[in-house]
Amino acid sequence: MSSQWAEPYTAVDTENMNRNSVIVTFFGCVFACHAMSGKAQSATFAFVDNGYCKIALSGPIQSGDFQRLQSAIERVKRAGGSRFSVCLNSLGGDYDEGLKMARLLLERGVGTVVLQHRQCYSACAIMFMFGSFWGTDSARWPNRRLGMEAALGFHAPYKQGSDAPDPNATYSANFQQGVRAIGSFLTALHQSHSLGSDGSKFTIDRDSLDAFFAPELMAAMISKGPDEAFLIRTLNDAGRWGIDVITSSDTPLNLENIFQACHNASSWRIFHEAAEVLTRDQVSKWSDGADKPVILRQGRKTLAVLPGFGKNPPAEACVVEQFPLSDGRMHVNVRIVAKDEAQATPEPDNVPWSPEEIAWVRGYDESWYLLPPTNTLCSESCATVRDTPGQ
Repeated sequence: MSSQWAEPYTAVDTENMNRNSVIVTFFGCVFACHAMSGKAQSATFAFVDNGYCKIALSGPIQSGDFQRLQSAIERVKRAGGSRFSVCLNSLGGDYDEGLKMARLLLERGVGTVVLQHRQCYSACAIMFMFGSFWGTDSARWPNRRLGMEAALGFHAPYKQGSDAPDPNATYSANFQQGVRAIGSFLTALHQSHSLGSDGSKFTIDRDSLDAFFAPELMAAMISKGPDEAFLIRTLNDAGRWGIDVITSSDTPLNLENIFQACHNASSWRIFHEAAEVLTRDQVSKWSDGADKPVILRQGRKTLAVLPGFGKNPPAEACVVEQFPLSDGRMHVNVRIVAKDEAQATPEPDNVPWSPEEIAWVRGYDESWYLLPPTNTLCSESCATVRDTPGQ
């Protein structure tokens, strides 16, 4: 059964989806149940314009989906799309096909999104992590966003072996083959220059590859068998693995959440480790230090400069900006910069934004950096694996 195209796209009714979903208690059955039905279902693709994505993929990943995704990307680019993303909602499927699709996303500079209440497991999770955009000199940078209460789960590759004379031996062999396939995939990407499918060269050295898929995340993934998964459960999980969280908040900046945002940014981006929830005593101690924070307000824009944050304090500073976009919504940006690069004056409020700029900037709102890093991103109900509906 070939993958189907659906156009135009109709948004998922998440309430009905949750109410009518088939709950599967044995995690591994989710990936085998389509094969057990006698005829494998396949993914549905759609062209969308939901403020986050231009393409939506929903359902199990099967052979042939690489070509369909490639065709969809070409169509969007021909229509003038530059920085755009693919929305994913899949329990996984063919690992080999998923790895090819992951490399395609990396090569073409296409981002990935898992929206609120959607799911992305197994091969889908690998694809998600290689969402990217083109930077300067054709370098690729991570571009993947996860909605609140969206399930992103990793586990080692495997195949169902129940029809074999010795299912356990078959399972072990298939598991080893899957791990080798991922190893070969990552090894092939460990090149400073590789030729993309569009004919351009892109940079993907070891540090760049680690930014897409850290060795610690790979180790956690490989440790999980067919009946379990490593889930992104908290803001700490998302932050340390370089995953942006889709959220928005008009909460005014204050001393406590500014320091929390800077601590989160330093822990996640520089040290790649979990951040802690700061106490009022810690904030008071830091704010009374020799390099006092500077907080300026101009209209609805707030700029905070905190010296002494980063890998080489006090040579670095943290800058937190909160400003309104042209549509009235507030946006937060958190940066770790050299101290002499930290601006002391906020820009004017009336900077014009095009609709495309608003959509792009809104997708990278870092309001979630202001929150305690232990806050839940995916609750128990989110982590319950459900059979995904068509769209």
